[in-house]
Amino acid sequence: CVGEVAALMADAGLICLVALISPCAANRDAARRRHQEMGLPFFEIFVDAPLATVIERDTKGLYQRALAGDYPDMTGIDQPYERPLSSELHLRTAEESQEVCLRRLLALGV
Repeated sequence: CVGEVAALMADAGLICLVALISPCAANRDAARRRHQEMGLPFFEIFVDAPLATVIERDTKGLYQRALAGDYPDMTGIDQPYERPLSSELHLRTAEESQEVCLRRLLALGV
C-alpha cells in the first residue's frame, strides 16, 4: 500500500509527499496509524474542490469520459469519496488562490 511505502521512506529520513485520491477514510486512517506506530509525522492535506471545478480543471478529460460512461468506477462519479473529517489542513482550491494555498501549506512547517 502507498501508506506503507511512504512510512518506509519517512523512516529512512526522506520527506515523502503522496498526492493521490484516497477515497476511503479507513485507508487514510491506517496510513496515519502506521506512521504514528513508527513515531513518524503524518499530515493529511485535504485538497477540496467541487466536482464542477474538478471537471473544469481536468486537462485529460477523464471526468467527461466517466460522465459519458466510458470510464467506469471513477471516484466522485461512480464510486463514493469519504471526505476527511479531521485533516491537518483543508485547502478549498475553488475559493483560495494557489498562492494562498501554498502559504497555508508552508505554514504547517512540514
